[in-house]
Amino acid sequence: ILQAMKQGANALEKANQHLNPDDIEKLKDKIAEELYIAEGIATAISTPPSGTSDLYNDADLERELNELAEQDTTDTYSLPNIP
Repeated sequence: ILQAMKQGANALEKANQHLNPDDIEKLKDKIAEELYIAEGIATAISTPPSGTSDLYNDADLERELNELAEQDTTDTYSLPNIP
């Protein structure tokens, strides 16, 4: 058990030689900044262009949908006889 603990301590010491708290904080700040930028991009993409809000009026779309639903769909088509 003692040998395993020594090996673990050595491995941790070796890993920590390349890391320090300042580097970790800088990395976390950079990740947070990139996430903020990505969120801004997602918001910009999902927001309709200015001046188009009148094109997509929910009431107009609902009315058009209801009109389509009320149309007579019982049209018959003549198909050729199957031999």
